[in-house]
Amino acid sequence: MRGRPILSLAAATGLLFALALPPPSATARDLAVQIEEVRRLVLEKNFVTALEDLKFIAQQIQDLRLAEVQPLFPEPPPGWETAPAGRTSREGESWSRRLVVRKTYLPESGIGQVEIIYDFFSPLIPAISISLNPAYLAGDPPAEAIEFPDAPGRLRFNPDTGEGELVLILDNRILVTVLGRGLPNRSALRDFARLVSYPVLKAFTPP
Repeated sequence: MRGRPILSLAAATGLLFALALPPPSATARDLAVQIEEVRRLVLEKNFVTALEDLKFIAQQIQDLRLAEVQPLFPEPPPGWETAPAGRTSREGESWSRRLVVRKTYLPESGIGQVEIIYDFFSPLIPAISISLNPAYLAGDPPAEAIEFPDAPGRLRFNPDTGEGELVLILDNRILVTVLGRGLPNRSALRDFARLVSYPVLKAFTPP
C-alpha cells in the first residue's frame, strides 16, 4: 500500500511564495534617503505614490534582514551544493516582524532535494505544537515525535515517494523545517537537521 503524500507547511497554507533574491543592494543610508523622499511626497499630498514607495522600502528592509540570516544556514555536506538563501513571503508580510527564509540543497547526483526553512515569529507554531501531542501523532502513522537539543518536533516520511518533512520548534518563536524530496530514507532528513547550529539560531533575533 502506498503511503499518503507528505504535505509541507508552505503548501498547506497555500499562500506562501518563494522569492529567490540576490544580495540586497540597498543600504540603511539608501533607505534613509528614500524615506525622506516619502516624507516629501506626503507633505505634497501625493499619497498614492508615497504608499507605493513605502511598499518598496519595506521589501528592501526585509531583504536586509534576509542578509543577516543567510550565515545561519549550514554549509552543504559532501556531495551536495546549494545557492544563496531566498526569502519567502506573502501579501502584507513585508510590514510584519515575521521572517521566513529558505535554502535549497541539491545533490551532485541530481537525484533528490532538501530545503531548510527558518520561520522567525511564525504564527504556525501553536498549530504545530498541537500536532506534537501523542494522541495526535497516534492518528498520523507516518509521523513520529523527535527531539533535538531544546527543540521538540516531528518527522513524517513516505518511503514510496521519498518525500518527507521534519519540523522543530525552537525557543517557541522559530520554526525550523527540513523538507525532502527523492530521498532514500528518513535518516537523510535527520542528517540535514543535525547540520543546523541550534544554539546560534536560538540566540539570534532578526533585526
